[in-house]
Amino acid sequence: MMVGSVCDDVYAKQVYSTLPSQTVIVNKFLSSEELISILDQTVLMIHPPLYDAFGMTISEAAASGVPSLIHHKNIGASSLFRVEEGEILHGDMSSSSIHDCVKSYLESSEKLMEVSEKAKVRALSWNVNAYAEGLESTIKKKHLV
Repeated sequence: MMVGSVCDDVYAKQVYSTLPSQTVIVNKFLSSEELISILDQTVLMIHPPLYDAFGMTISEAAASGVPSLIHHKNIGASSLFRVEEGEILHGDMSSSSIHDCVKSYLESSEKLMEVSEKAKVRALSWNVNAYAEGLESTIKKKHLV
C-alpha cells in the first residue's frame, strides 16, 4: 500500500511504475482514524521527499511502532530520529532505485524490528517537557542566560 498526497506527478508516476501490480495507492490526506488504521497494518513507512520541514508522519509512524525509511538524511525529522542511532532508516529512493532499496529492508525483519523499537521509544519520549529541557540546555550552552 502506498499512501500520501502527490506533490511531484513525474516522480510519483516513475515510482508507481516500479511497484508490484497488487499495490494499493491512496493519494489523499488521511483523517486521524484512517491514519491509525493504516499504520496498524504497516511494516515500513516510506518517506521519499528530498526536503520536508519536519515530517510529522515519521513521528506518527514511530509512535505506532512503524519504522520509517527516508531518502535524505537532512529532512526535519532527522533532528529527532537519527540514522546513526538506528532510529530511522536511510536509502536511495530515486525512481530507479526505490524498489531495490525498499526490498532490501523488507527482507531484514530483524533490522526493521530493531529500528521500530528505537524509533517508538524516541517518539514517545518527546513531549513538551523534553522540548523545554532541550531548549534550556541549548540556551545554557550558548551562555544566553
